[in-house]
Amino acid sequence: MRLLRALFVIAALALAGAAGEGTPDEEISAGQAVGYALISALAPADDPLDRAYAWREVGSRLGGPISWHLAAPDHAGRDAITKRTGWVQGTYESAGVAACGGDTVRQMSFRLDGAQDVVMAQIRKSFEESGVVLSPHGQDQLMSLANFSPGLLRMNETCTRPGSAMMRHCWTSVQLALRAEDEDALGLECRAP
Repeated sequence: MRLLRALFVIAALALAGAAGEGTPDEEISAGQAVGYALISALAPADDPLDRAYAWREVGSRLGGPISWHLAAPDHAGRDAITKRTGWVQGTYESAGVAACGGDTVRQMSFRLDGAQDVVMAQIRKSFEESGVVLSPHGQDQLMSLANFSPGLLRMNETCTRPGSAMMRHCWTSVQLALRAEDEDALGLECRAP
């Protein structure tokens, strides 16, 4: 009986050790995970843009940081806007994501719980680790990374009204126009879940 119990303990410890393999040494916030997904969305500068932002290409670049819902992309209305949704996972929290466009992906949209300054600090941490540079571009930010086509980044904070029946709660929307010159992409109705 003791031998059987000892074998069970050894097997349980081995399984626990195997389950821990490959886990990150540090915790990652949903904001940092969104930052890495934003970086992954940028196309290499030498790729032809129509091919670089095709649904299949963007999906393969984002396959690591983003989990997509199994359903095929939604085709909404006569404007032929195609939308695909999923989520980005941090250590303890996740963020919703949507990819929108027509023949190609034009915009990525993320929704995170938290105030804009907190979310932006988390995103900047992943940008700094990867060498991404943000520069002002009107109300938006130009997102640049060496050897990659730049994107256009916009953030908005929404909060419940003070004095409403709900507890005060804020969330931040992050939008990326995959082509910096395609400012109209930020006007697409592309809300992340």
